[in-house]
Amino acid sequence: MPPPAWAEGGLDALHEVAGRTGLAVPVPALAWLLGRPGVTAPIVGARTLEQLETNLGAADLDLDPAGAALLTEASDQRLPYPYSVIETDPELR
Repeated sequence: MPPPAWAEGGLDALHEVAGRTGLAVPVPALAWLLGRPGVTAPIVGARTLEQLETNLGAADLDLDPAGAALLTEASDQRLPYPYSVIETDPELR
């Protein structure tokens, strides 16, 4: 099953950042999540010990500012109606 249309930009950005770093795609994704405010423990979905060991490398990865900005921009999705109205109307907050 293909990813939903709203997720494709994020996946493209993850593949680009992973390609730059030479790491598996989940590693920069987890490193980016670790640097996000309010995220205390990203969920590591590993099925094998090898995947777990690879993904734990995210704790030691410092994403470059350009890579982090690319992932942040790709994940910044517009809220659908009616949430977009609530977000912009101070009387509804």
